[in-house]
Amino acid sequence: MHFHNNFEINYVSEGELELTLDNTDYTLKAGDAVIIFPKQLHRYVRAKHSRTCIISFSADMISTFARKYEGMIPENSILKGLSVFEDKFLTKNYFTQKGFLYEICGILSENTTFKKEVYSKDLQFLHNILLFIDENYMYDCSLQTAAKTLKYSYSYISKQFTKYMNMSYSEYLNRYRIDRALMLLTSDKNLTISRICTECGFDSLCSFNRNFKKYTGTTPSSIAAQKNL
Repeated sequence: MHFHNNFEINYVSEGELELTLDNTDYTLKAGDAVIIFPKQLHRYVRAKHSRTCIISFSADMISTFARKYEGMIPENSILKGLSVFEDKFLTKNYFTQKGFLYEICGILSENTTFKKEVYSKDLQFLHNILLFIDENYMYDCSLQTAAKTLKYSYSYISKQFTKYMNMSYSEYLNRYRIDRALMLLTSDKNLTISRICTECGFDSLCSFNRNFKKYTGTTPSSIAAQKNL
């Protein structure tokens, strides 16, 4: 399970996509899409021979819609029969994309109701931990620090996190930091590798390079070289 600070639309063009959204399981088929709100917990399992298109966008792109439904989530986030819009999912034109996103939001608001975002005890725990990582990954973000800050016991966080995430807290944290490092490497030519290492919470280049290679299969310098071509 994870969440994003942005909205996300995932459209299935071929095959199927298994989705867990706030502890409810769904199966999306070709032509279906899901719209996920900021900080909404979700997990994907993509079947073999499937193809999807993901659009991640800030609330600024749909500011009127985002303000109206702030603090709320859809009762049903699944949209069906969107194959007629398939070409629009690939558009690079800002204004066409903005108009398309509002169109999708319009379809959503016409086909579902919205409710206040309330988590079960287990989901609230998970949300608290993931939000802590999202806000503190660049600092000392160890399990000990998380337990002290959030007032959970060390053993409780360790056990519950592994139960829900199928990985340890430290592994998730390292993956999260590498995801952020990869984003910085590919988006900002002015940042050095050592600066990215520090900004993503690693205390040494050795540790950063080792984890980067582990989770991406390549090195930060290789990514940087490709970006500068």
